[in-house]
Amino acid sequence: MAEPQALAAQLKAEGNALFLKKDYKLAHARYTQAIKEDGNNAILYANRAACCLGLQKFLDAATDAKKATEIDATYAKGWARLAVAQGNLGSIQRSIDAWKKAIAALSDNAGSIAEQKQLKEYQAELKAAEERLQHAECRVIPTIPISSARGHTPWQRGLAMEKEIVAKYNQDPSGRYRSSAMVIVQAYVEWKSGLDKMNSLKRIGGRSHSGQMMMGSTGGIEGFSNAILRDDRVFHLSQNDWVARYNDQVTLEALQTGAWTEGGPELIKTEAIKRQRTQGWNSVRRAITTTIRSYIMRGFMEATVKNNHSAGVEFIGRALEILRWGCETWKDVAQDDKGAIFQESFVRGVHALYIEIYMKACIDSNDTDHFSLETLLNEAEELLDHCDKHVMSPMTALDHGFALSFGSYPKGKGYSMIGFYHARTAAKLFTQPQYDAEAILQHYKDAAEAYLTAARYHPEDDELYIWFLACAIQNFFLAGTPIRTILPLMAKLRLAMPDVLKIWEFSSLMQGGRAAFTSTLEVEEDILAGLKTGQFTLDSEVVPEPMKRLVPVRK
Repeated sequence: MAEPQALAAQLKAEGNALFLKKDYKLAHARYTQAIKEDGNNAILYANRAACCLGLQKFLDAATDAKKATEIDATYAKGWARLAVAQGNLGSIQRSIDAWKKAIAALSDNAGSIAEQKQLKEYQAELKAAEERLQHAECRVIPTIPISSARGHTPWQRGLAMEKEIVAKYNQDPSGRYRSSAMVIVQAYVEWKSGLDKMNSLKRIGGRSHSGQMMMGSTGGIEGFSNAILRDDRVFHLSQNDWVARYNDQVTLEALQTGAWTEGGPELIKTEAIKRQRTQGWNSVRRAITTTIRSYIMRGFMEATVKNNHSAGVEFIGRALEILRWGCETWKDVAQDDKGAIFQESFVRGVHALYIEIYMKACIDSNDTDHFSLETLLNEAEELLDHCDKHVMSPMTALDHGFALSFGSYPKGKGYSMIGFYHARTAAKLFTQPQYDAEAILQHYKDAAEAYLTAARYHPEDDELYIWFLACAIQNFFLAGTPIRTILPLMAKLRLAMPDVLKIWEFSSLMQGGRAAFTSTLEVEEDILAGLKTGQFTLDSEVVPEPMKRLVPVRK
C-alpha cells in the first residue's frame, strides 16, 4: 500500500492535470482526496481554493486559502487566492490585507523571472483593490428620510388601506381577493421588528483588548431577512448609521448563537453535523439559522447597496445550497428541531430572491460561462417545479400576504425570468449577421406568454402586475401578434393603473417606468383611433415606431 504522502502526491498530480483542462469540479475532488491523505499540505489547500475560484464558490475558496496560509504563512499563492476570494465576496479591505501578505511573502523569494513577473501581477492587483476601496469609501449609501416621505412609502399607504382591504377580502365569497398591500405591509411589520431589535443594541464599558461589550437580543437578522423574503421592495435605509448598526447586530447574534463567521458551505455542513451530535439540536439550529439568514442579508446588501451582483449570487446561492442540503440530510427530523429555515416556503423564498439577483448578474456581467441565460432558465424552471410540488395552504385574511409572498409571487418570479430569458435570447440572435427571423419571432412570442403568466400571479394593484403586462405587450408587438390579442392587455393595464398608484405611486419602479406605461397607453389610443377610421382591423399586426428596429425581416 502506498504511503499517504506518496498517494497524496499522485492525487495532486492528477488534480493538476485536470485543473489545466479547466475541469475544476473533478480537480477539486482529486485535491480533496489528497488532503485526506496529507492534511497538513498548504499547496493542496491552495490548489483546491483555485478550483473553488474557477467554480465561483468564493466562500469555500476563502476557507481553503485561509487554511493554506495557516499551515504556511510564507506561501504567497495561498495569500493571493485568499485575496481573490475576499475581493469577490466584497470584502475589499480583507483582500488588500491578503495581497500585501502575498507580496511580502513573494518579495523574500522572488529570484526567478517567473516569480518577479508574479510579484508585479500581485502589486497590480493590490493597486486595483486599493482603488476599489477608495471608490467604495467615497460612495454615499442612500437613505430614505421617513419623516419627509411620510404617507408616501408603499407600506405606509398599505397600512392606511388595511381596513378597506380586509373588508374586501371578507366580502369576497370566492376568497380570491388579493392586494399587494397585504404583502408589503406584512413585510414592513417584519422589517420594523428587525429594526427595533437592532436599535435596542447598546455598546457598554470601555474598550478592552476584545473591544467594547454589546448588550442586545437576537431576532434582528430574522426580522430583516423575513422582510426581504416576503417582499424585497421593503428594503430601505432609514438612518445614516444603519449599516454600522446592522453589522453590530450580526456580531452580537453570531456570538450569542455560535454562528459560523468564517468558512464556506462545505465547512459548515461538516461542522453542523458534528455539532448536532455533540451539542444537540438547540445549539446547531440557532447557529445554522443565524448563519443562513446572515448569508441572505449579506448577499442582498452586496447586490442592492453595493451593486455587486456577483457577490450577491455567491452568498444567497450558498445559503440556498445549505438549505437544500439540510432539507435532504434532515428530512426525517422534526421541524421544531431543525428550524423554520428548512421549511419549503422559506427555501422557495430564498430561491426566488436568488434568481432575481442572478438575472441582474447576467445583465452586468460579460462572463457568460458563470452567469448564463441558460442557467437562469434552468433555475426558473426548477423554482416553478418546486412551487408545483409544494403548494401553499389557504391563508386567512390576517396574513393572506404570506401565501402571496411564498406561493404566488415566486411563481410570478419564475415566469418573469423565463420571459427575460426569451427576450434576451431574441435580442442576442438579432445581432447575428445571418439571423433566423422565425426563431427570433418565436422567442418574442414565448417571452410575451411568460410575462403575461407572471402578471397573473400578482394582484392587480401591484406595480409588477402592470410592469409584466407592459413587457408582455411589447413582446407581442415584436412577435407580430394581431391587435385583437394585444388590445385587451392594454385595457387591463389602463384599468389597473389607478389602484396601483394608490400604493406604489412613489416607488422606484413607478418613477422609472412611468414613461413606459404612458407610452403604452398612448399606443392604445392610436390603435383604437385607427380601428375607428378603418386604418386597422383586429387582425392587423401593428408595430409601434420605436420598436420597428427590433423586428427581424422575414425572408
